[in-house]
Amino acid sequence: LTQGDLVRNFALMKFKHSIEPNGEQDKIYNEFWLPMEKLLDKSLEDFLYHNIRKNGDDIGKNSIYSAYRDLFDTQLTSSAVALTIKNMKESSEYYNTFNNPETEPNKRIRDYLSTFKRMNKTVIYPLLLRLSKSVKSGELSEEDYITCLYILESFIVRREISKISTAYLRNIFLDLCKTYQSSDTEMWLTNQLSQYPRFLRWPTDEEVQTKLINDEFYAPKIAKFVLQKIEKSFEHKERVEFDNLSVEHVLPQTVTPQWREMLGEKYINVDEIPRELMHNIGNLT
Repeated sequence: LTQGDLVRNFALMKFKHSIEPNGEQDKIYNEFWLPMEKLLDKSLEDFLYHNIRKNGDDIGKNSIYSAYRDLFDTQLTSSAVALTIKNMKESSEYYNTFNNPETEPNKRIRDYLSTFKRMNKTVIYPLLLRLSKSVKSGELSEEDYITCLYILESFIVRREISKISTAYLRNIFLDLCKTYQSSDTEMWLTNQLSQYPRFLRWPTDEEVQTKLINDEFYAPKIAKFVLQKIEKSFEHKERVEFDNLSVEHVLPQTVTPQWREMLGEKYINVDEIPRELMHNIGNLT
């Protein structure tokens, strides 16, 4: 049995079993759990993992079942368990949009979710579940939610450009989940991210600028993302389809005789160009 199977079986044990159709157990399964299974399919277990961590608890993937077992055991009535499973079904719908951004009707939200997925930043999902719940409850407006997504994108992209280890992201986002504030959320999020020190920091404009000017920038995911953002900022009338495009060098990595002739004698020492300049953002397209 998978962790998902174990969680389902334990949760349903909290309800009366009946040999007749539409009994308490069947109702919970058909109304809440089965729709989750159908919606998420193979990603159900990943959802259970991110969902149980949304309060900031550092629960590993091998402890999913035991964490839900402990959660359900603290709930003294079947109605309390039913409410938890109902909320899980609601959260599974949010999670599905993270995995399938094209299902999100709001284009700005869709673009941010696409960025997180493309950059494989699933570590952010527990916090996104909290934010999505706040939107659903009316505590957070859709516009403020978009502001939060913008802040999170800035935080992640700046750290990627600055080459700060991704190992620290898990602790950062668990801390944000633990200290989550449902009022003035965008201000709280900005303040929290701004006060993290050293390896947890939100890089400044100066730090990012220095990295862009002096360092290699040929990491495929972040390079393509930044170049796409630059291209979109021009707001050309003709839409560019980025899916099948790859990042290329303007001055090729291997300088051909044709390139040498075109560059002329002024650049006769082109082979001496430092590697970091060859792979600098100014030489990528």
